[in-house]
Amino acid sequence: MEKPLRILSFPAFERAQWNPYNALLAFELAALGHHVCDFTWRSLRKERWDIVHIHWPHFLIERSSRVTLWRTARNALARIDQAKREGAKVVWTVHNVAPHEVSYPRLEMHFWRELFSRLDGVIGLSRSGLDDARAQWPAIRSLPAFVIPHGHYRDVYPRPFEQAEARRRLGLDVDATIVSWIGMIRNYKNVPLLIKTFRSIDDPGMILTVSGKPSGGSLRKAVAAAAGGDPRVRLNLKFLPDFEIAWQLIACDLVVLPYASIQNSGSALLALSFDRPVVVPALGAMSELGAAVGSDWLQSYEGPFTPDVLRNAVAWGGSKRDFPARLDDFDWSFIAAQTANAFAAIRGSTAPVHREACI
Repeated sequence: MEKPLRILSFPAFERAQWNPYNALLAFELAALGHHVCDFTWRSLRKERWDIVHIHWPHFLIERSSRVTLWRTARNALARIDQAKREGAKVVWTVHNVAPHEVSYPRLEMHFWRELFSRLDGVIGLSRSGLDDARAQWPAIRSLPAFVIPHGHYRDVYPRPFEQAEARRRLGLDVDATIVSWIGMIRNYKNVPLLIKTFRSIDDPGMILTVSGKPSGGSLRKAVAAAAGGDPRVRLNLKFLPDFEIAWQLIACDLVVLPYASIQNSGSALLALSFDRPVVVPALGAMSELGAAVGSDWLQSYEGPFTPDVLRNAVAWGGSKRDFPARLDDFDWSFIAAQTANAFAAIRGSTAPVHREACI
């Protein structure tokens, strides 16, 4: 192996309880001999790094007020400039082409443009994600770029029960057809629409479980209002520990994710990791994911999410599958090796000249 890289990742290990994705990648990079640390502004300022790896740029800046955002954005860019002067290469992994929710759109988009003018390389989780990012952000079009997929979660969560036992523990009818939604609840994920669409189908043998923490009080109220006290809709609106995530996925027959907009979906890969069929809109990288795992495991739909879409999904999801979802392309050791190779290639490229922060 070439000289180990010093990688400062935003994030690496510290957010594993919210989403294991970053920690799984960081552990595998460390297993290859690289030095991986969680991003802090102090570490960025005090130590030298080969790679500064940014996953979600909007979390770098605070939004409590316009003035606070302006200050933190300016300081962030200045410190990134310092790290680059000391030899660091800055790499962005494209999870979303732009933030789904912003408080001060002009300032935040200006920060993204300034940050991207300082990048040295880009990793797309899919070809379509990389293409969309290049289309939206001209500054990254000439940079070294790599397509490396999101890894699976097959070995992360406990699986102590079979489906019938999981249903009993959750108080669900063992013989019901159970449709599930799981993950952080945000506006663009269309959870109230899913609930309303489900309730429009008059089938007492169907149950919808919605599990995850809403991003705000108004969205929590909208989800509760959509459920309307219907006993077929089971809401679990909180952050779920790993064992409860496992129970919910083991218990269900299929997972439906009717996003209004989507580029990549960790929730889809989580469901597939439990060998649960997944229904998604034909947006972003979902067609690529479907091609990788096969039509037995992922179904996409065009246009709006309607009762007919849900009925067809339930019929499709209920078919028997005697084989696991094909996730070989999403193995973490393979992904970490690809990521390390990408970092090494970016380290060897000629870095462009970057201007000072001008926010």
